[in-house]
Amino acid sequence: MNKKNSPQRKTTLKWNPNGELSEIDMLRILDRLSSSNINQCELTCDCDQE
Repeated sequence: MNKKNSPQRKTTLKWNPNGELSEIDMLRILDRLSSSNINQCELTCDCDQE
């Protein structure tokens, strides 16, 4: 397996010392969110429970 394209490289997020996500990981996430195959998501909230 090519070390440049290892599975871990694509699944491990990198964080900057200031607590923000690295620029490259943020771009990857935004790219996936803008993907046309994502057309809905289910959000659940039990707001009535306290």
